[in-house]
Amino acid sequence: MLLRCVRFPRPAGEASSFCSPTRIGTINTGDTIAAITLEHLRVVRDDQLLLAIDHLEIPDGELLVVIGPSGAGKTTLLRAIAGLDEVTSGSIYFDGVDITKTETRHRGVAMVFQESALFPFMDVRRNVAFPLEIRKTPRDEIDSRVEAEARVLAIEHLLAKHPKQLGAGHQQLVEAARALVRVPQVFLMDEPMARLDSQLREGRAKSGARIEKIKARQIIDSRG
Repeated sequence: MLLRCVRFPRPAGEASSFCSPTRIGTINTGDTIAAITLEHLRVVRDDQLLLAIDHLEIPDGELLVVIGPSGAGKTTLLRAIAGLDEVTSGSIYFDGVDITKTETRHRGVAMVFQESALFPFMDVRRNVAFPLEIRKTPRDEIDSRVEAEARVLAIEHLLAKHPKQLGAGHQQLVEAARALVRVPQVFLMDEPMARLDSQLREGRAKSGARIEKIKARQIIDSRG
């Protein structure tokens, strides 16, 4: 898996743009995975241009980290790829297939949001299992996959707790487990470490090998 970092500046009055990518490392997963391509992509809201990308290719298996200041369009990029924000013009391709008009639920995308999106009335186990339950996955498979993701993210001890009993950092890890349990084609993270406290952040930073266990085709990470 190629790890690439691109800067996402947006000077006042100008559209978002990517600078030349910087190769900052590689992660070897051994997986054959698909590409994402953006062509002439524009997102406009209330006559304001929020996103403008003429061409961007995310090669097979790449972990892409998008960095830039607040308001640069990082989250808009993720939401456009996920199908949560309507694209004004241009095209998004997965594996060479145009999915620009495809509904979010049919894109095979999982996204971890910057703000908590957990169900407060469900315990952690049910929150993580929810994407599988609505797909009527067999119960034994649900239990197995939930336990597996909980081990990867070291949250096994939290499975019986409810979100209100967790700190913001642990809530974010639960959201990551819920996204990963689906084995998505595309995994999007909006500032994934923003809510981790220093202890959790240090622990996750030292566990880079865990990325290799993520079965997503693409990982796009937005950071401020």
